[in-house]
Amino acid sequence: MELRNAVIVDGVRSPFARAVRGKLVATRLDELGAKVVRQLLERNPKIEDHMIEDVGLGNVLGNAEFVDMGRVARMAGLPPEVSTFNSNRQCGSSMETLHRVAQSIMIGATDCGIALGAERMARTIPGDEGPFTRITEPTPVEFTKAQRDMSPDHYENFSVPFPDFILDSPPKVSMLQTAQNVAEVYGLSRADLDEYAVPSHQKAVEAYEAGRFRDEIVPLEVEQPVFDDKGVWLPDERGEMIDFNQDECIRPGTNFEALMNLNPIPGVVSYGGNEIVITPGNSSPTNDGVSAILVMSEEKALALGLEPMARIIGFGVAGV
Repeated sequence: MELRNAVIVDGVRSPFARAVRGKLVATRLDELGAKVVRQLLERNPKIEDHMIEDVGLGNVLGNAEFVDMGRVARMAGLPPEVSTFNSNRQCGSSMETLHRVAQSIMIGATDCGIALGAERMARTIPGDEGPFTRITEPTPVEFTKAQRDMSPDHYENFSVPFPDFILDSPPKVSMLQTAQNVAEVYGLSRADLDEYAVPSHQKAVEAYEAGRFRDEIVPLEVEQPVFDDKGVWLPDERGEMIDFNQDECIRPGTNFEALMNLNPIPGVVSYGGNEIVITPGNSSPTNDGVSAILVMSEEKALALGLEPMARIIGFGVAGV
């Protein structure tokens, strides 16, 4: 069977807010997701609602806002016949959703779909979930020979071997710890990471000032969360409605000296006894936000007079 071409027609997202104390703490992200989907469709009027055949959501934490993906599609005004699904491949969940939507188009099962990514890090809406069930400590894992040895094709994908202290490390770690592990595998120092991070922040500021995010970010009106003196959200307090149109995680005016003065992130360790290199300034923050991408068969897009942004020629996954 010859695979069809799957193309990305358009994509939008919310501004990304800081988790826990950011501007989206008081906003339900399922409702925000519906707004983002609606904006995506309204800026592509040649695509009628009934043409959307599948809507997928990539989400890791799976709180009550995202349990029923069908609710988001319905709130966005899509017909009840539109199929929906949720996907969780941890930090690659939204990409996994894009893969699944594209695969369906490539094999001819569908012509048009929307892939979403949404996450609320470290905060859930009160009342949605009951007390957490206590989870016991994981049983220590003894690694097998296959796990300790390099795969036969290891050097086709990696330039260095994995050191023993990484192979002997716990099997379940956070992405912050993974970043530390990767830095140690490749011998990256704190200075290396900070020197890379400074121009990253500077380029983001310059891009905003030049208006390069204008077509990507959906401006929103959201409720300003109210926090107490300790930074704890007060859900029963109503804040004023504010305009939210820029990511909160960018550090304007940052420089190398400022980043070097930041402390390492608590909880990150070095299994090799080396320097802790991961800080709030050189690592990805925890965010709240939503993104959406419109994917179609190339044939369908061209028939509607749409100009694809990109063609998806392949995809793959690998452990880190």
